Amino acid sequence: MKDSKPQGRPPLPTAPDNVEPVRDTVLRSPHRSTGRQALALSLSVCSIRRILHKDLHYHPYKIQFAQELSERDKVSQIQPSNEFLGSVKNNSEMVNTLLMSDEVHFIVSGYVNKLKGSYWAPNNRHELHQRPLHSGKVTVCCAVYCYGIIGPYFFETEEGCTVSVNVERYKVMSEIFLRIELHPFR
Repeated sequence: MKDSKPQGRPPLPTAPDNVEPVRDTVLRSPHRSTGRQALALSLSVCSIRRILHKDLHYHPYKIQFAQELSERDKVSQIQPSNEFLGSVKNNSEMVNTLLMSDEVHFIVSGYVNKLKGSYWAPNNRHELHQRPLHSGKVTVCCAVYCYGIIGPYFFETEEGCTVSVNVERYKVMSEIFLRIELHPFR
């Protein structure tokens, strides 16, 4: 078999005097992109990446997002789930007549771009970005029925201002919106 010629030019050796400045700038700003690191040090992006990988043995890690939950929140989620599982065991036909709904909160402030939220480090620090549980948001409800998806329903005032879900607002949604949406299925 014929040896093929290597593609592209071979990488240039790393200048030893560039390793320490790269280490210092990454330690000061681990979330800064390699492009911005390269601009700050007047080096190429390829050189920065090569120094990070081969000389410093750093790797890029993504920030993990986690909902901030208290122990009370965890307990309040387990009890209804266990009650539902018990009901299904007692009545297997219940699933065919079940209407399940859920709300989701879209956060409107404190956005962190997860795709660009990486950091360089020699090992994974398992960094978390925790968001406060109660911040500005839009609440939307949808339901799943054996005939299809119902919704979306936005919880807001007549003027279009977002409101949080409470018992009264949920009753209004279920008595007015769901009744109209379910009418064709009866």
